[in-house]
Amino acid sequence: MSGAKHGLISLFVVVCLWTQLSVQLQFRLGEYLGRFGQAAGLLTYWRMFTPTVKFRWKVRYYAIYRDGSYELLPLPSQSARRWWERAYIDFREVKTQVNILEHDEGLHTYATHLCQSYGAVQPIRTILVQYTFQPMLSPEEADKQGRHLSEQITSSQKKFGCSK
Repeated sequence: MSGAKHGLISLFVVVCLWTQLSVQLQFRLGEYLGRFGQAAGLLTYWRMFTPTVKFRWKVRYYAIYRDGSYELLPLPSQSARRWWERAYIDFREVKTQVNILEHDEGLHTYATHLCQSYGAVQPIRTILVQYTFQPMLSPEEADKQGRHLSEQITSSQKKFGCSK
C-alpha cells in the first residue's frame, strides 16, 4: 500500500477512536466530529463496566378503559412465565424498559403501541405506567440491619392517552 493509503487509514482509525473516547468520557464533540460519529454509529455509551444498579425497580403497565375499569396488561414481564422464558427470553423486555423509561417520547410511543395491540376488543382510554423503585443499602448498613433493601419505596406514575 502507498503512504497516502496508510495515512488515510490511520486518520480514520484515530478519528474513530477519538470519537468513541469522547463519548465515553462525555467530552463535547465538535459539529463535524459529531456528524461523523452519528453516521458511523459510534455515539453509543458503553455500560458494561459501569457501577451496578443500586436499587430494585419494577414497571407496571395498566390499561384504563372507557368505562373506568382497568387491568394489568399481559406483557411478558407482567405475566406468569416459565423459568427458561424469564432466563433466556425476557431479558430483552427489561432492556427495552430501561431504555424507554428515561424518555417521555419513548414511553409515549410504547403506550401508543400498547393501545393499538391490546385495544382491539375493548377500546383503551389511557395507558398508566407505574414505576416503583426501592434502594439497596450499603454493605455496612445491610450487615447492621440484616437485610439488603431499604424500607423506602418510591413510586411514580405517568398516563398516556390513546387516540380515537
